[in-house]
Amino acid sequence: RKQPACLRVRSAKINSRCFSSSSSHLPDPFKYADEIQKSQIKEEAFYDAEGDKRNYFYHVDLQGRLFLENILPKNIATSLKSEKFLKFFFSRLRRNDLGKFTEYEYISPCGKEMNFVRPADTPICFNELRGDDLVYGEVIRQPFIPESLHFCVDTERLYHPLNSHKRLGNVLCLVSSHLAIKLSATFEPMEESPSEIGFRYNEILYALNMTSINERQKEREEAEG
Repeated sequence: RKQPACLRVRSAKINSRCFSSSSSHLPDPFKYADEIQKSQIKEEAFYDAEGDKRNYFYHVDLQGRLFLENILPKNIATSLKSEKFLKFFFSRLRRNDLGKFTEYEYISPCGKEMNFVRPADTPICFNELRGDDLVYGEVIRQPFIPESLHFCVDTERLYHPLNSHKRLGNVLCLVSSHLAIKLSATFEPMEESPSEIGFRYNEILYALNMTSINERQKEREEAEG
């Protein structure tokens, strides 16, 4: 099977819990991500037929790594790594409003090709903190706002608002586990309210916001207008 042209051109130039399919497309915290993702892979004939129509299907894992959906195993060796391609792909992400393949909640158009995306959690995952900037897609930066860090009581994961994307809006996006571990190393009780959790950043103690799957869904709907 031939690779998507967008991928070919750019390549040449250059907690693990998870989710079930649901109307909200948000994670089921009681299942493992790799098992769910494997169950979503279709027959090879599907990918061949859709590839002829220039439709391609991708998966974003809990570390923010991008894979062709039917690639197994999924690890750092099989993830897509071209910085130019990743920047292009993630910057063009938007909600799937095409009326087809609705189980893929997001799309990333590339000329005459259409890339359908089904993430393990959120379509964008922050996986690095460079200075005071969060990083996703290897090279795309946005400011880290400490007072906007959220902890989801349902998934037990950290999230931060996306604030520099033209198409997805100001939605909460996942913080990868290895970055979350670094941030959580500074967790401590808030001085004014010891029952609340705070974390230190640049020697300042910030309150950690609590959220839930239902609250995240409501925020996403409001962000989409």
